[in-house]
Amino acid sequence: MASAVAVRLEGAAWRQAHEELVRLATERAGLDFEEGRVAEALEELPETARDLQSGAINFSLARELTRVATPSTEREWLEAARGRTVREVEDLVSGHRPRSLPDDGQRNKGAVSSSRSGQKSPKWPSATGSISGT
Repeated sequence: MASAVAVRLEGAAWRQAHEELVRLATERAGLDFEEGRVAEALEELPETARDLQSGAINFSLARELTRVATPSTEREWLEAARGRTVREVEDLVSGHRPRSLPDDGQRNKGAVSSSRSGQKSPKWPSATGSISGT
């Protein structure tokens, strides 16, 4: 029992030290909130962190991936981002939530398929208040 309490205290002390380190880095090194958020997220995303450190991906791409990737979905997001520009990855991530997958259909919710082009169009309220495609 005593060792479990010690481990909890040690874990709490570690979290407090980590939070203080992030705060100091932000304050003293001029890191902004987003960089701190990405740094924290990368602690749980080892493949993304490794790719960033090796130069396989840049910070902007890592930033976008950390918005949605979790330890269980990291690999799928990295694969989906491979060979894409940052702008393309921004579009890919848009509309997804953490733990979602790149191809799970969350993207473009609120859009309808145009019968002419097969492309997604935003839904707009009609004059009667119902939602219809443009």
